[in-house]
Amino acid sequence: MEKEYRILILEDLPSDAELAHQELKKFLENFTVKVVDTEKGFVQALEEFRPDMIISDYHLPAFDGLSALRITREKSPLTPFIIFTGSINEETAVECIQAGADDYVIKESIIRLAPAVLGAMEKKKTERERLNAVQALRESEVKYRNLFTQIADPVFVFDKKDHCFLDCNQSALDRYGYTLKELLTMTPHQLHLPGEQVKVDENIDNEEDSSPQLYTHVTKEGKTIQVEIITAPIEYEGQEAWISIARDISDRLQAQEALRVSEENYRGLFENALVGVGISNSAGKVIATNKTMSKITGYSLEEFSGVNIGNTYLNPESRKRFLETMKRDGLVENFDVQLLNKEGDLYWASLSSKPITFDGEDAYLTTALDISWRILAEKELRESEEKFRGLFDTISSGVAVYDVVDDGEDFIFRDINPSSEKIEGIRKEDIIGKRVTKAFPGVKKFGLFEVLQRVWRTGESEHFPQAMYRDEKDSGTWRENWIYKLPGGEIVAVYDDVTERKQGEVEKNLLLKQVQQTNERLKSLTRELINSQEEERKRISQELHDELGQALTAITLDLKIIERKLDPETPRDIRERLSETRIMADELDQKISELALDLRPSLLDDLGLIPTINWYVERYAKRAEVEIKLEVNDQEKRLSSEIETALYRIIQEALTNVARHARAKKVKLRLDQQPETVTLTIEDDGRGFDLDELQNTGSSPQGLGLTGMKDRLSLLGGRLDIQSKPGEGTRIEIEIPF
Repeated sequence: MEKEYRILILEDLPSDAELAHQELKKFLENFTVKVVDTEKGFVQALEEFRPDMIISDYHLPAFDGLSALRITREKSPLTPFIIFTGSINEETAVECIQAGADDYVIKESIIRLAPAVLGAMEKKKTERERLNAVQALRESEVKYRNLFTQIADPVFVFDKKDHCFLDCNQSALDRYGYTLKELLTMTPHQLHLPGEQVKVDENIDNEEDSSPQLYTHVTKEGKTIQVEIITAPIEYEGQEAWISIARDISDRLQAQEALRVSEENYRGLFENALVGVGISNSAGKVIATNKTMSKITGYSLEEFSGVNIGNTYLNPESRKRFLETMKRDGLVENFDVQLLNKEGDLYWASLSSKPITFDGEDAYLTTALDISWRILAEKELRESEEKFRGLFDTISSGVAVYDVVDDGEDFIFRDINPSSEKIEGIRKEDIIGKRVTKAFPGVKKFGLFEVLQRVWRTGESEHFPQAMYRDEKDSGTWRENWIYKLPGGEIVAVYDDVTERKQGEVEKNLLLKQVQQTNERLKSLTRELINSQEEERKRISQELHDELGQALTAITLDLKIIERKLDPETPRDIRERLSETRIMADELDQKISELALDLRPSLLDDLGLIPTINWYVERYAKRAEVEIKLEVNDQEKRLSSEIETALYRIIQEALTNVARHARAKKVKLRLDQQPETVTLTIEDDGRGFDLDELQNTGSSPQGLGLTGMKDRLSLLGGRLDIQSKPGEGTRIEIEIPF
């Protein structure tokens, strides 16, 4: 909502106050007026009404406008104040302006009142912004001075020409032992060891290299400090200077040396460990092994670099389970597996592995213990049923074994594993021997029961992903099933509860739909914003042309009449001032006309896109001193207002970028209307730019213009193609469907 302006009128004639009120209504939509005619009433209104604008008569019975002006400047110095009087001589007018009045208007020329009010308000707004900016600058200076003073690292500022120190912070004085007075007589050279002088001379004025530099500094007491220095150019108290931050890295260098010694010690432990130790990267390539690992596998480190670890497993499923365990638990412990050595011979190893960081990259540390002797000793002790039972009881998936009855019309539970009890929420003793249709009423409604029957009939295994099962309470859960038929005729179902995953997919799809709906709403709001912006530009352009432009034209005509009717005896300085005023009014009228055209040329609405482009290109070429070639094919009909506006704004933005950034001499525009599309091509021979860098960093103002083009084209289903390279010009191609 537009701000409601409070306007205080100091006037003893109600008719004149009403006249001013009516004139303000022509230019202001939302304002409140308070009229007073005494000094007491005026002072009270200043404190209670708190006006945004004061309009004062100069002559009042017991008060005058100049006194009111002085009171206003004392109590509210930034409130706009306009003298509105029947007559006033030049000396009085000058006195009022010098006392702080923003303008004066003769009641006979009341048409000037509203422009004077708007101009005064804008002037005071600018003044307030300037004062706020000054205050912000002062606060910024205090903030950065505190930062400079309190930073923990020493900070030095020195002159760019003679390299004399100009300032430093307290940390620099404390660390180096000098007083500020002593330091201001020195240069950075005096803080370095003599052997570093050449290096300092090479780097001190190198603006292209802003990387940290390592030096050895010497304190006043002669103590050496290992420092890392970062230097950057600044402006200090109006002169070019350098600022350097010196960070003490002595402790860091000592720590690095200690780390090097520690690494040597651990390298010895690694090489001489009694178990095989290997390090592999995320791709499975071995990048380090110890002697024991080479002895177990038969491979040297050089040979291991060409071996795929997966190929050393006898059973690929073992490798798969190893990786699944790593993924699930984050490490693998005592994983017994059969492996193949370099000669192709089989051996058993117990593997343990966990992720580590090696040389700054993700890797895996794996230890291998040869357990072939243990496996051979235990092999005769294990029974195949025990193997099966161990697998059956420990597998994380649910496993159910069914006997077939009624010629495949139903199934009876023979056995279930502990994971099945957990997934289904049942006890083994409560389910064994029961029919599936009685244990789970309604199961025939879903596809899983048909799969059980089909596998029994065909003998072929089936994977039944994400089958939904509902019990009599209609609570839905999802299972991923693998169904097999054993040689004895039993049916085995292996399944996992994937309810959470399925629900996640549903939620993901719902979220995706919400995002798509939000994008559509955003696109709709963007279209409304652009259309509102164009309507507002059109309205302001018309108001500038029809109201303010006509008023200035009237002023110019009045001034010309006054010039012609001046008495021949009128002093020369008055004639010259009147002539200068008329010229200023003419120039202002011209500027307002140009501003109205820049906002939105009426040609676009009245005659369409082609005449408007011709007019704009001719006007732009004169201003920018650029040669422009415009090619337009036969336009059988006008395009929609939305498309014409978009094309005009894109041309306007593109040519603005040419003037601001491209430094081009020639520009070629081609507008081509096809049966279903309209194509606009803009080419220049300017200096071009790196499009990838522009899109990734957004460092150039040009990026904002390209974003505006893309937004407009997106709303119209259009396409934007930009081709540009530094030094090779720029080509922009736009295609919009009807």
